Amino acid sequence: MNTLGKNIKYFRNLRGYSQLNLGDHLKKSQNWVCKVEAGEIEISDEHKISIAEFLNIPIEKLEIETEVNNPYSIQNELKNIKDLLGEIVKKIK
Repeated sequence: MNTLGKNIKYFRNLRGYSQLNLGDHLKKSQNWVCKVEAGEIEISDEHKISIAEFLNIPIEKLEIETEVNNPYSIQNELKNIKDLLGEIVKKIK
């Protein structure tokens, strides 16, 4: 998965949209969106603009690699926090 695909998936999920919702907006199939998110196909600038507008984000956020935009980093951090809270609860009991 490339940066563009990861960010599209992240912001799409954050907004509560399915691949089908995004595909319908773009007049593309759910399978096409899946391939874009997986980095299997490249998309035009026009599609990038349309995706950014649909997700209500600046287009720059689609292509910037940041820890904040990386769902895997966020998931790992949440897991770490959950583990730490579990240890604290065990010590309290």
